[in-house]
Amino acid sequence: MAGDVMTTWEKDPAAAWEPYSPARDGAWDLARAAHLHRRAGFGATPGRVAHDAKAGHEAAIRAVLEGDPEGPGGRSRSEVEEIAAAMADSARRDPSLGRVRLAWIFRLLNNPHPLRERMTLAWHGHYATGARKVENPLAMLEQIEAMRSLWDAPISKLHRAMIDGAGLQIWLDGVDSDNEKPNENLGREFLELFALGEGSYSEADVKAAARALTGYRSENRDDLRKHVVFDPGRHDDGEKTLLGRTGRWGPADLVRIASAHPAAARRIARRLYVTFVDDVEPPPAALVAALADRIRTPGDVDVRQGIEVVLNSRLFHSEAVRGRRVKSAVDYAVGLIRSSGWRRPTPDPATIDVHLTRMGQTLLDPPSVAGWPGGLAWLGAPLLIARANFAAEVTAGQGVESHLRGPESEGRVSPAEWAAAVADSFLAGGRSRADDIRAASPKGRVEALRLVASFPEAHLA
Repeated sequence: MAGDVMTTWEKDPAAAWEPYSPARDGAWDLARAAHLHRRAGFGATPGRVAHDAKAGHEAAIRAVLEGDPEGPGGRSRSEVEEIAAAMADSARRDPSLGRVRLAWIFRLLNNPHPLRERMTLAWHGHYATGARKVENPLAMLEQIEAMRSLWDAPISKLHRAMIDGAGLQIWLDGVDSDNEKPNENLGREFLELFALGEGSYSEADVKAAARALTGYRSENRDDLRKHVVFDPGRHDDGEKTLLGRTGRWGPADLVRIASAHPAAARRIARRLYVTFVDDVEPPPAALVAALADRIRTPGDVDVRQGIEVVLNSRLFHSEAVRGRRVKSAVDYAVGLIRSSGWRRPTPDPATIDVHLTRMGQTLLDPPSVAGWPGGLAWLGAPLLIARANFAAEVTAGQGVESHLRGPESEGRVSPAEWAAAVADSFLAGGRSRADDIRAASPKGRVEALRLVASFPEAHLA
């Protein structure tokens, strides 16, 4: 049925990206509010979902785009920033990948602006950089912080920050590329994966891009860190023809020319589609093209506009895409905690870090330059077993029952009623599980949360 409806959208792609209207497209309700939070963040508490269902779609979407004054655990935005900054400073003083990951996991759990973390995670998969080769925790920290800072910036700004960063330069051998022997690795992946996509460039463009990117090298400084700098003496400043334009191009020119190419908007539209709409089936070309038309600007791609178009669209709010994204390990773990309204102390980020690796997603270390496969690849048997183990172990600690009794309920509802409300938020189609939850009659909230986490729909957004 969903496939038939999606085919209808493909036949009228412009209509798919028109603003959602409750009068025309179906009432704004609890299910649509929960869908918004699962896709644009990592889920929200039952109380927040109910509030947004009552507030209306315009107010709910605006709040998601702007963020909240405080996070799900009650910490203010300033307090979350202060703690996260302190954790990042700790990683700088005593660098380790573990410390960098813990600082990010803390943000994932507590950030009052989860859309920012959703996009940081999306860009981490887009410019996938593996710590096992970079071997530089601070380069990885700087890369993630740049992605978070530029999460909705014009794509040229993000491209440039990534190209200038030590993480991508080391990962894709840019520091080994000079005017005598250009290395094509970074240029090829920039054109294919980051900027334009397959079929939008030639082998001659790859060679020209490689020449444009020559000149970066690594150096050690007094702080014992490995830095990446641009050395004009190593740069090929000769004339190059790149994507049909000829000149003495360098890194900034490559970014400028690629960002203005017609395929640039399609590439980013595809990323936004997979992030927010559907990662089970390949994005339909007609829908991607129609979205690209809305975010293409003179010389660049408007990422912020793309996010707003998608989150406001008829397609996003249609039942056709409900449950059409598979939760990553981060989605599953962070979503379970945020959707349950788990009060402080939330599970230790170090514990979550261990389980994320077991569930197939070690942050800062994607399996390849293409990132995590995503979609149905998250649902292999060993990974599902690891998810079940996570749900059991993270709720096994002393005092968890009391931590699940937030102020919005104050214990006035039964465990089954509470679980049904959490299911509405955490599961794709959670309302259909209400009878199963009542029949199971969980004795407490820990048992109730484990039940919710066990349903097949828990793995879909």
